[in-house]
Amino acid sequence: MKTTTEPSSIVFLVFPYGVSVGFATVTLPFLLIQHGFSVAAAASITGVGISAIVLHAIGKGMASTRDALLSSIANIPPFYMTIFNGWLHDKYNITAMLWGETFLGLGFVIISFFILSQTRVNKIPI
Repeated sequence: MKTTTEPSSIVFLVFPYGVSVGFATVTLPFLLIQHGFSVAAAASITGVGISAIVLHAIGKGMASTRDALLSSIANIPPFYMTIFNGWLHDKYNITAMLWGETFLGLGFVIISFFILSQTRVNKIPI
């Protein structure tokens, strides 16, 4: 009996989650605001919904600590990306900023695939 998942199939497993979270973070606040909720209330409701998904995925053991750690780590890239985008925009122009952001993202995808190929992890447990 197979109890592992091929890394290439993770894309097909994660993609629907990404689409659903993206849909929820755009559509739900829009609908709530259209029906009289404040922006703060809509953002809070959306945040609670996504936090519930994250906490469920993290599991029971030390869930709040893991959530705080992952949230802190997740806030680092936007900070540096904002600085990088501002520098590119000020030094060159908006086109250079968009191209720079694109190539930087592609570069990190390539680096991630390289690291995954070097770790010799052929299968990811379910």
